Amino acid sequence: METLQVKKLNRKTARAYHIRLNFQEFWNQPLQEAETFLKTYYFWAAHSRLEPIKKAAYTMKRHWDGILRWFTSKINNGILEGINSLIPAAKAKARR
Repeated sequence: METLQVKKLNRKTARAYHIRLNFQEFWNQPLQEAETFLKTYYFWAAHSRLEPIKKAAYTMKRHWDGILRWFTSKINNGILEGINSLIPAAKAKARR
């Protein structure tokens, strides 16, 4: 049986997954602590040295107010995205 060696592990993937899991905790924060949590998380992600994570952090920064607004409205853009997907489907169906 082969032993597991640290050098064979995909450490970048594990770090990225860990960062992603930590962001899930954001949605459980009380309103008063949400922005502080987001600032801390953003700093951590932006300095992660993982380009996809950094890119996601910069996107988060651009949508900062909308992300925090979720705590008061509990509305996300899932419904809007669902409606937007119906338009191309209706167009395709009309072409048939």
